[in-house]
Amino acid sequence: MISIIICSRRSSIPDALRYNIEETIGVEHEIIVIDNSEKQHSLSSAYNAGVRLSQYPILCFMHDDVLYHTKLWGLAVVNHFKDVNTGMIGVGGTRFLGSTPTIWWAGGMHLINHEHGTICQYSIDTRRNDRNNSSLISIRPIDSNSIKVVALDGLWFCIPKRFFNFLHFDSELFENFHFYDLDISLQVFSAGYDVRVIYDILVEHISASDHNIEWIKSCERFYDKWKGAFPLSTVDLDSHQRELIEFENLRYFLDILKTNRYLFSGLVHLPCTVHRRFLLYLLKKSNSFRKLNSIMKGS
Repeated sequence: MISIIICSRRSSIPDALRYNIEETIGVEHEIIVIDNSEKQHSLSSAYNAGVRLSQYPILCFMHDDVLYHTKLWGLAVVNHFKDVNTGMIGVGGTRFLGSTPTIWWAGGMHLINHEHGTICQYSIDTRRNDRNNSSLISIRPIDSNSIKVVALDGLWFCIPKRFFNFLHFDSELFENFHFYDLDISLQVFSAGYDVRVIYDILVEHISASDHNIEWIKSCERFYDKWKGAFPLSTVDLDSHQRELIEFENLRYFLDILKTNRYLFSGLVHLPCTVHRRFLLYLLKKSNSFRKLNSIMKGS
C-alpha cells in the first residue's frame, strides 16, 4: 500500500530505523533503500530511482534520520489521500513563497500560530550532535488537521505514485541535497493539486542543517527556474504583510550570503520594492558587498 523510499548515507539503514518503521506503520508496505554510501546520488536521482523500483500506489519519501512517534501512521497517510484533490502531504511547509530567495520558513517567523502565519509544522526537532537538544515544534496557524501550503520541507513527505506520470525530481538542476523538496512541491501545486501539512503524524528529525555554498547555488537554480511563478500563497495576506515577510526573507538570506562570502547573481532580478531599498541599505553598511552594490546600482 505504501512504498517508503530512503536515500541512505550507508549501504543500508540501521536495524533500529527499520524496526521503528515496521512497528508503527500499520499497513502493507515496502522499504526501498537507495545506497548513497559513496555519494553517487543526489536526493533527486536517488528518489527517482526509488520511484522506478516502487510497487505501491502511495510513495513516502523520508530522510534516513527520521523516526516515527505515531502508531498506525500508514493508515493516516491513506486517509489523507482519499481526498482526490490532495497531491502531497508533509509535516512542515509554508503558505507563502515570495520573490525573495531564502529558506522557506525565514519570513514567517514573526507570525507564528497567527491566522495569517505562513509557517506550518508538526515535528520533533533533535540536534544530531546533541540529542538532549530536542523540542516539539507545533505551528498551526488555523484550527485544522491539515493545512494547504505551497511547498513542503523534504524531511518527510508522501505523493501518490500516479503523479510520477507527469512529474519527476529534477536531478539536472538539483544535483545535491537542497531545494529538490520545494521544486517537487511546486510541480504538484502547479498541476492544480493541494499540498498540505498534516497534524496527525508525529515524526522526529535528528538533523544537522547547513546553509553552505551548495545550498546557495541550489537556491539560485530554484528561484531562476520558478521566477515567473512568484509570489505564491494559500493565505490571504495584505500588501503590508507580504512586504514584511519579503523584508525578513531578504535579511535572513543576506546573512547566509555574508557568512559564506558568496555573491548571489539572482539578487539583481529582485523587483523594485522594499527588496531593493533594503538591499541597498545593507550594501552601504557591508564592505563585503561592494561588488554587489555596483551591480545593483547599474541594473
